[in-house]
Amino acid sequence: MKIMIGIPFGRTMDYQAVQSLLQLANLRGPNEYVFALVSNSLVYDAREKITQLFLESECEFLFFLDSDMTFHPQTVDLLVRHNLQFVTAKAFKRVAPFMPCFYTRARYENGQPDLQVPIEYGAGLLPIEGAGLACALIRRDVFEQLESPYFFPLPNMGEDLAFCLKLQEAGVLMYADTTVTCGHITSFEVFEEHFQAHRDAAKATGQPLEESR
Repeated sequence: MKIMIGIPFGRTMDYQAVQSLLQLANLRGPNEYVFALVSNSLVYDAREKITQLFLESECEFLFFLDSDMTFHPQTVDLLVRHNLQFVTAKAFKRVAPFMPCFYTRARYENGQPDLQVPIEYGAGLLPIEGAGLACALIRRDVFEQLESPYFFPLPNMGEDLAFCLKLQEAGVLMYADTTVTCGHITSFEVFEEHFQAHRDAAKATGQPLEESR
């Protein structure tokens, strides 16, 4: 099976992200990977160009990966095995309290996003209403259900969640695989344990866990 790895990025990529890509390129598994990197572009425009390349290819899945993410070389295979229209690995914000980048509620009302972040979740497939596209796998038939342009931001909402609103309207079910995690590069790599530490500290002190803006 052919899978496209689509990466929108600026002039450079973090070396840790490049290392992850090299490990994936050297993986000898059941799937074949095609890489599409689009640089020096607005993110939503880069995603649009990557999607056009994907639709012109013979690939069955598109895995969007941000240029500041690290991942295990088997990440894509683990997501593909579900054969879902949309599934994301876990990713977390780069700033404390390192909240998840996937949402059990993702709406847009009166020009403002209405988002609910899951603070507690089990291991497995979690139904969601939206997610960032830092490490998200999308099946080809999703785009066949939509009209282009696929990616365009709304006021106060990025192109990734705006895309998820389109998926909701089209009846596409979205999931987060909470057994698969990607690292988010800042001055260090942000993983689930960073979020959990802040969550548990907030619970212990009775303070609300608020997302940084």
